[in-house]
Amino acid sequence: MWLRTKLLGSWLVIALLASLLPVSNDSASAGGVAPLNSELERMVGAASNTANGQSASGDPLPVNLALGQPVSKSSDIAIARAEMTVDGEPETYWQPHSTDRADDGMVWLSVDLGSAHLVDEVAYQVRTGNVFSSKALYSSDGMNWQDAVTKTVNANLSGKTETIHFAAVSTRYIKLEIYLPNSLFQMNELSVAYTNWTPPPSVLSSVYITNAAGGKAGFYDTVTLSKGDAHPLRLGGVMTSGEPADLGAAVTEWVSSAPLVAAVQPSGNVTALREGVAKITGRATLNQVSKEASVWFDVYDPGILLVETSLEHPTLRQDIGYPALLQIGGLYPSIRMLPHKAGQAEASIVNLDTGAAVTQLLTASLQPGMEQMLTFPGTISSNGQYKIVIELQLGDKTVYDAFYFTVHDTAAIGTNQSQIAYQRQDGTMAYVPDYKGNRIIDFSGAGYMGGGVKLPDVQARIALEPQTGSGDDTARIQAAIDEVSAMPLNAEGFRGAVLLKKGTYRLGGTLTIRSSGVVLRGEGQDENGTILYATGASRRNMLEIGGTALQLLTGTASAVSDLYVPSGAKVIRVENASAFQPGDSVKIQRSGNSRWIHEIDMDTIYDELVETTQWTPFSIDFDRIVTQVNGNEITLDAPIANSIERKWGGGQIVKYADPGRIEQVGVENMRVDTEFNRNVTSTITYEGQTLTYYADENHAVSFAIFNHVKNAWMREITGFHLEHALAHANRGSKWITVQDSQSLDMVSLLVGARRYPFKMTGELALMQRNYSETARHAFVVDNRVPGPNVFLDSESQIDFLPSEPHHRWSVGGLYDNVNGKIHIRDRGWNGGGHGWSGANYVTWNTVGELSSQQPPTAQNYAIGHVGQKVGGFLPNFYDQRPREDAYWDHLNSHVTPRSLYHQQLEERLDMQAVQNTFRSPVGGGSLDVPVVP
Repeated sequence: MWLRTKLLGSWLVIALLASLLPVSNDSASAGGVAPLNSELERMVGAASNTANGQSASGDPLPVNLALGQPVSKSSDIAIARAEMTVDGEPETYWQPHSTDRADDGMVWLSVDLGSAHLVDEVAYQVRTGNVFSSKALYSSDGMNWQDAVTKTVNANLSGKTETIHFAAVSTRYIKLEIYLPNSLFQMNELSVAYTNWTPPPSVLSSVYITNAAGGKAGFYDTVTLSKGDAHPLRLGGVMTSGEPADLGAAVTEWVSSAPLVAAVQPSGNVTALREGVAKITGRATLNQVSKEASVWFDVYDPGILLVETSLEHPTLRQDIGYPALLQIGGLYPSIRMLPHKAGQAEASIVNLDTGAAVTQLLTASLQPGMEQMLTFPGTISSNGQYKIVIELQLGDKTVYDAFYFTVHDTAAIGTNQSQIAYQRQDGTMAYVPDYKGNRIIDFSGAGYMGGGVKLPDVQARIALEPQTGSGDDTARIQAAIDEVSAMPLNAEGFRGAVLLKKGTYRLGGTLTIRSSGVVLRGEGQDENGTILYATGASRRNMLEIGGTALQLLTGTASAVSDLYVPSGAKVIRVENASAFQPGDSVKIQRSGNSRWIHEIDMDTIYDELVETTQWTPFSIDFDRIVTQVNGNEITLDAPIANSIERKWGGGQIVKYADPGRIEQVGVENMRVDTEFNRNVTSTITYEGQTLTYYADENHAVSFAIFNHVKNAWMREITGFHLEHALAHANRGSKWITVQDSQSLDMVSLLVGARRYPFKMTGELALMQRNYSETARHAFVVDNRVPGPNVFLDSESQIDFLPSEPHHRWSVGGLYDNVNGKIHIRDRGWNGGGHGWSGANYVTWNTVGELSSQQPPTAQNYAIGHVGQKVGGFLPNFYDQRPREDAYWDHLNSHVTPRSLYHQQLEERLDMQAVQNTFRSPVGGGSLDVPVVP
């Protein structure tokens, strides 16, 4: 098991469930009181402000009906109770619990006025916090509530008073809902009053878009059109009085965000011009007040799609990420085809377990726009996994499609096994795909040398002793690395190791390894071992390992001819495979066009709260080796981790060369630490206590960065006081193993882009048996990472935020027997538009807190989790579009096999391959006695 180290005394914190902002140093948040104004005077009681019930200006003060009355709340903490908002003491305050704030972004407070009163105003004075909006509700019984008004704030109200007016109501109970970011919030006083408020004159309040039939369109609604089609739009409006607006006298205009995709005329008529997505906005100006509304248009090009296919069956579930199951004796599914070009179709059904066709070959002649149905005769006679294979000749294009279904005896699956990934009687795994073939992928190719290969023991060539005094050791360590880098490679691809003998080495700069076959090794990671101590106040990495980026051979590119390639596939058809042969290094480039971005709602991220960047089209490129070429069918060494779909942009395969990417390098068996200024601190508030932590950021940022490197490793490293990462498998890295290491007592502010100790941005990486404390995201994957990647047998404690795929659609990650908080979900506007953070992820036998949702067009799988299941960040008050749960199986009960990665590795190779991943001694003996070749 990994090592554990107790926290330093200053770390008296426990894991936060959401991001906490440091308390600011202004007078309101530091305990001072903002200057009194008329609203606050009324809040603390008119009689206590002046003897005659007047404000300092002489105006009469409405009575604060809430003063001293009973209150209820969503939560509070011991030193900041809810009743302190009505105690007439401006110094006291209410603070809701952090878990309450993190739950759905809303906290609430209600007050019993004792009897019915006329009320038209609610005001609250904020001690500390940002508020996005406030809602006032009223009730006669305290149980059944009606909305009075919602007011958008979207501002920092620290030290300010927010006043909400509405049409007068007679009520006994008033409730205030505060919608806020997941940050500290404190309220000094609450006022409920009747002020005889007069609403302003009625003006244009809002507009909406209707179609020819009069149906109203919401902002997220989408009209799907074929290229060349047209669609009429009209504007309607509402006045602030609630009356319909007469837009006959209004000035109206229409704008398209992508006029080359969908053009809009001044009349509101929209014409679809080419494939893509456009937002059509209508604006009306009436009496100098302008309002606008929008609707989306999704335009498809039949000439690009070629054909649309689907299945017809009364019971088969046709949802991405859910098993497609049928029973013996049932009918085979029928194929429905809508061609957009003339041609021919052939279809058959194959039992994948036996490889035999189980039905006759069906053929059909296809005409554009004429739907065809192919129906297979007979009934299903045996268990097995089945594939419906379709080949279509459409014009000059040959394309392929497939559907899947499974017939098995679910009762034969053990109660401690997943229904979609279980062991057969022979011990091998069976995976149940969805109707398009997506399944839990094979992760066993992750790690050094493609997984299952023991980390090498490399002979030392140079040994350094620590020097006495306080001199900098950067230059002499670098000189030793450079000397070994100039030595010849041996048959195994190694030049040798630089051994740092026990003691402390002061590092004022950055070490680099730029040649293959070089290892940096110490003599132990405890306080008596080898210590690399980063000195000074400069921000830098301690060790950078890597070469130069690969080069795409664009002339070899060939488009994917499958209409749909499922996640988990290793076999892909292309239009022309003549340029490829076994052993080629290739990139499988999966495109995501604007239509796909819109399908997953990432061009409509709610953006009124923070500055948000909507997504634009991008590709995910999988780094693979060709293992077989059969005609135009290419087999890969590892699966792709995201489906490739023609209507979402399709994909292509292209060869590459990587002469500048180094390999067979490592760092091992040492402790790293960094100098920092202990006088720089900050505070967080948790559970009613203000806790102090070290927050200096002028020091070493990260330890080891692997960039443009393959077949590399880090092991047996203990790191202290870093800001960002202990190990980062960065872009261009492949087949990296990081194991048996720990990151402790990190030093930085508790804000974004900090404290990611074990970080993946490359692919086919394995990080196992690692331990983390005081991280924000302990085991984290960056944006648009192609996977597979694996975190195995690891633990995080004192998590300020969860481990996660962090943002913008990384794919194919596995958290296998990881203990800690893990979130895989739509992060919405967090980070300026993080959105769907991960797709086709698997959590297997995890422990702790888990949130896992299903992104559109993909799936995540939560299997065998023991611990708390928590909801997503979305939907919430601001964005109420539903987010579906991931596929959950065996919640609060572990499944067999214990480790998915180990099981897959054993099946692909053997049990010895699994044992090769176990912990073993590093160096020692003759390996540490320098031998110069």
